[in-house]
Amino acid sequence: SGPMSLPKRAISEASFPETEGDEQPENVAPRAFLFTDIEGSTRLWEMHSVAMRRALAQHDALLFTIAERFEGHVFKTIGDAFCVAFTSPAAAVRAAVEAQLALLARDWGQVGSVLVRMAIHWGDAEARDNDYFGPPLNRSARLRDAGHGGQILVSASVWTALRTQDSLPDRTFTTGEITFLDQGQHKLKDISEAEHVYQVCAPGLPTDFPKLRTPSTHPNNLPASTTSFVGRRAEARAARELLTQPGVRLLTLTGMGGMGKTRLALEIAADVLQMNPQGVWFTDLAPIASPALVLPSILRTCGLRPDPGQAPLEQLSRHFRDARALLVLDTFEQVADAAEDIAALLRATNHLQVLTTSRSLLELSMEYEYAVPPLRSADCVSLFEARSRQVAPEFTLDAVTQPVVEAICLRVDNLPLSIELAAAQMRSLPLPSILSALESSMDVLATRMRDLSPRQRSLRGAIDWSYGLLGEEARSLFRSLSVFVGGFTLEAAEHVCGMSGTTAALLERLRASSLILQQAASMPDPIQTPDGEIPPEGGTGAEDDESQIRFTLLESLRQYGQERLTSETDEADQRRIWDAHTRFFCELAASENALLRGEGQKRAQRTLEREIANIRAAMDRSLKNEDTETAARFVVTLRRFWERQGYITEGLERTERVLERRDALITDPEMEADLAFAAGALATENGRLTQAQGLLEQSVILSRKTGNLAAEARALNGVGTVAYYLGELDKSDASFERALEVKRELGDQAGVAVSLNNLALQAMARGNYDRARNMTEESLSITRSLGDLAAAAAIYNTLGAIQEILGDFPGARKAFVEGRLLSQTLGIPRTEADALINLGSLALHEGRGGDAALLFSEALKIIRPIDDRRGIAAARLGLGRSALWAGNRTAALSHYRESLTLYQEADEKQGVATSLEALAELALTEAKTASSAILFLATARSLRDDTGAHPTPQETHRIAELEQQAGPGEAAPNLEAALLAAERLTLGSTSSA
Repeated sequence: SGPMSLPKRAISEASFPETEGDEQPENVAPRAFLFTDIEGSTRLWEMHSVAMRRALAQHDALLFTIAERFEGHVFKTIGDAFCVAFTSPAAAVRAAVEAQLALLARDWGQVGSVLVRMAIHWGDAEARDNDYFGPPLNRSARLRDAGHGGQILVSASVWTALRTQDSLPDRTFTTGEITFLDQGQHKLKDISEAEHVYQVCAPGLPTDFPKLRTPSTHPNNLPASTTSFVGRRAEARAARELLTQPGVRLLTLTGMGGMGKTRLALEIAADVLQMNPQGVWFTDLAPIASPALVLPSILRTCGLRPDPGQAPLEQLSRHFRDARALLVLDTFEQVADAAEDIAALLRATNHLQVLTTSRSLLELSMEYEYAVPPLRSADCVSLFEARSRQVAPEFTLDAVTQPVVEAICLRVDNLPLSIELAAAQMRSLPLPSILSALESSMDVLATRMRDLSPRQRSLRGAIDWSYGLLGEEARSLFRSLSVFVGGFTLEAAEHVCGMSGTTAALLERLRASSLILQQAASMPDPIQTPDGEIPPEGGTGAEDDESQIRFTLLESLRQYGQERLTSETDEADQRRIWDAHTRFFCELAASENALLRGEGQKRAQRTLEREIANIRAAMDRSLKNEDTETAARFVVTLRRFWERQGYITEGLERTERVLERRDALITDPEMEADLAFAAGALATENGRLTQAQGLLEQSVILSRKTGNLAAEARALNGVGTVAYYLGELDKSDASFERALEVKRELGDQAGVAVSLNNLALQAMARGNYDRARNMTEESLSITRSLGDLAAAAAIYNTLGAIQEILGDFPGARKAFVEGRLLSQTLGIPRTEADALINLGSLALHEGRGGDAALLFSEALKIIRPIDDRRGIAAARLGLGRSALWAGNRTAALSHYRESLTLYQEADEKQGVATSLEALAELALTEAKTASSAILFLATARSLRDDTGAHPTPQETHRIAELEQQAGPGEAAPNLEAALLAAERLTLGSTSSA
């Protein structure tokens, strides 16, 4: 019989229940999937809407005909995209070649040309309802997206299958007139393992295409360069050679502000990317105010989520223990006290390297220094010329202009930032005037600031001069912009700085003067379901405004702006600007929070993530100014974002700071109820159930006093959640039922969906599976109609659990896969981990213990950093079963003990019972531990009776088998004795598979 189920997750998440069955469904079979679409079709429709209708009809007819000729099945078309399944890779390749030749030969009239990109992947997929499901479809879609119009790409599985079937030589081979061009390894978007890609070549097909549109196989977050790299080639080479010498772990590029240290560091990092297979990670420390935030910021940069149960140093040390990776830490001087943390990280790892930029050394014994020299005179002139042509394309160097440029560069001591500031004035000033004005500014500065070094005077003078050339409105705006941390949008600048009518023009003036930088984020990707289809509920990237223009200030310029703000703006106006910044980001947090439950949620998440530095600064300022009500509003509105993105520790810390002051400063009972709910919800996520229970019950009471039914229902759901975890099913039932009643009265469909899902879990716990399925399907229908993909992702886990109990294994698998893909796309780690755990249980049921172990391990990597104790316990339980399946009883015992401990610490009786039953199965493998098995089973039965939860039919069957195997012996249930027996349990020699 199969393994027992993992405990179900409460609220909108459920683990995979136990079922029997060890055969793969008959409708899963290998297929070659040909995916196609027209490159640039949106542009063609905009330019030739009428002609494109005729062209698309011809395109569709052609592809249908050729697919049928090669016995392919067109199972889906999405716009101009085709999805075709073939029973053999050879047929798919020949069909693709035939189709490309026909498409290239056709006269498309006014449209001009219709270029189609194609990709083929071979793998096992499930056929159902005239459709296919499974990972091969997603890989096919991603491979197609990597190609270009007119190009055919195939995966390694296709190439291998053809080579094996035709007994062809390695690396290059011919099938008839078809050849394959090796494109090498490529990382496909959202797919963990790199894919070896081949291009199909045949007479009549084009062969020269740009590089594939794929991310680097070496992970990195290096920002794209927006300007040319002028000069510094020798410096980059020298510093790179120093960094790559044996024994060099820490290299610091030193120099004053404006020397070009950051640009040089990025160039070096790009050069050594291929030498660091585990990644090159750039962290901008400029927005970081405290040395204590350096390691957490590096965690985020590297795509890791902070683990509340581990210090950041320990987590980074574990992650980079044997990794060959490079950390680039920019602007280290302002967090110099974090130097020892960097030293400790390097001591705890074997190959990790750190490249820092700083105005001073870190003063560590392991540190190597590369002092960045001024630009050589010839390079300074080239830099001035290049930047001048950006604003004055007609500018040229000649016998007249070159001496003036040389004098300007010399005047600013060949500092790159100063040169760029001077060159920016070419838009409005002749070259001699720039030199004259700059000399005047330098003389004034030198007489006023004799305590600064000549280079500092030069940089300060250049900034002073650029600032002085601005009109008063532009200067006022520049000073105000210094309150932003991590950048800002035009909308934010208008609201905070109070110049809505002229802000855009003034920002352009500041940008043209090189006092601010302009950035444009990349366009978002669409959310896709496993078969590549964009869902109808509006959850595409179309609503994402990441293409909105964004501005930022270099840290040295931001600090300069704050100095000017303090010295030139009266205190009342300063307070107005700071208050406007706080108010704007408090309102932004509230408005984006409202979108996190429906259409636009992906854009909302990204907006909040992008503005997190400004939000933190505004919230901290509220607490510093004892404006606790504003700080409380931040907590209330950010709670869901914190939960979803894994900022649980930060959220709890900030919430507790507000709670310390609420009695004295909060006079609004509705806000107090909201604050209690936010604190209770975060405590629930962190496993502090007793604390959460008190806070949530307090929120219910306060909401009833104010007559706020919506808040009461929300708090009741929270109370029900905690009661569910504690095994108090009657109390949980009552809370969920009342919440559902109120939500229906209010017409709150999103709330109805949550309550239905909660009650479905309750019905599952009581063994009423038909009722559970009906409620889950209704809940899922509501969330999809609302476009709430985050809720849908979680509910898919509940639906899959019910479907497996009822014997619908393919339906369960599809639900789990859909939930996982939505969670990945939206960036919700907890729900993704649940789906992985569920899929791991399914793999065990099918006798694929090795696959199960990989899935459980992947889930554990996701949930450990966010301190999801229930998820960690479930993953450990699954890993224990995988180990037992492989014959490794020692490993199984270790995993079972940890899951038992975690469930016991959280007081989750059902999880404790399941862990004890797993331990009983392990103990029964030896005669000497059979008495412990009897104690484990008796205690588990008692715990289940206490909660009123019913084991699934599969669990009931398995428990009966274990009890029969244990024999007629009896033991009184005793949790304390069972925990002690688990701790002392020892096994004889084990075998490993």
